[in-house]
Amino acid sequence: VYHVQDALKLLVGDLPQRQQVPLAKKFVTDLPSTNWLVRNPFVGDHKLGADAAFFDLLLHPRDRSYTVPEVDQFLKDADLDLVTFIEPVKYDPCVFLKDKDLAKRAKNLPPIAQASLAENLTGSLKIHLFYVRKTTSSLKTAKISPEMIPVLKEGNPGSALAAAFKGKSSFEVAFDGVKTNFPLPNRSAEMAALIDDGITLREMSEKMGLSWDRFRALFAPFFKLLNSWNILWLRASSPE
Repeated sequence: VYHVQDALKLLVGDLPQRQQVPLAKKFVTDLPSTNWLVRNPFVGDHKLGADAAFFDLLLHPRDRSYTVPEVDQFLKDADLDLVTFIEPVKYDPCVFLKDKDLAKRAKNLPPIAQASLAENLTGSLKIHLFYVRKTTSSLKTAKISPEMIPVLKEGNPGSALAAAFKGKSSFEVAFDGVKTNFPLPNRSAEMAALIDDGITLREMSEKMGLSWDRFRALFAPFFKLLNSWNILWLRASSPE
């Protein structure tokens, strides 16, 4: 994207914005097959036909790129702390490293270094999404508690997820063209089937006939996996 942006600044950057788009579209149409934007399968806004999408991607005067370390510095300068990138799985280098020795070394890196390594490994990230909080904030990451309610993305029923998991020990997920098989925690299909609007974790543990401690030990890896895919969250049963 940024190679084309730089080229268009040289060619049409001196023109009024309304005159830039027609010429820029001609430029993009004639790009050689070796151009990075032509070879990039992850970006297609300029192909949608809308002038606004085209302009926003290739002609926006305030657009700039950020690597993971640059995001980290940007947040520090603004007195903000990174909570998590979205989706977290994309920023875990161990998802993409097959060699155990390399994966072990990656796990010993600081969190930002791990995210940066994953970014350089995949080469498919086109945008960074993340949650932040003020550096002075007293808010801390909540621990899994019995009265929390599991919430699936876009209100999807747990039964559909359970059907997808049933009889499987692993599950394939694709993120930005990268397909990865993830081991499924024990009883994943059973837990997914119980997720319903308003049900608490305590009620789930009772339905499974487990003590809270045993259920939590079972649910924690299940939640960690699905939360890393950005499809499962936990909310308080009542406002605090």
